[in-house]
Amino acid sequence: MLKTSRIEEYVETIKAIAASPRVSEFTIGYTSRSGRARHQEYKYWEGYQHLVLIADRLTLPDSHALERRLQETCQTDKRSALYRKYSPTRRDNRYYPSAGQAKSDPNLPIHSVYMAWWSDE
Repeated sequence: MLKTSRIEEYVETIKAIAASPRVSEFTIGYTSRSGRARHQEYKYWEGYQHLVLIADRLTLPDSHALERRLQETCQTDKRSALYRKYSPTRRDNRYYPSAGQAKSDPNLPIHSVYMAWWSDE
């Protein structure tokens, strides 16, 4: 289980990235694949230019708890930059956790939470 102080550090990280004027839109997500594989998929299908793993080597329950907390943080204050820049197709939707790859063991520390974004520049 992740400590509250650690989760708050992750929240501050996404706030710092989202605060940049270069970040036009971002999303928070979960993967059990490598960060590189997930980035390639986002780049191809959705056009996101950047991806950073916020937390890596987590169990599935910890990764889902963190992903939910980060998404809720982005959805809470509709006046904030986090809300305005969070993916419009996701910011007002309910959280649905992904099960990950069919072969992934939920107790193995192979799960990650990431932030992907693009800039207008």
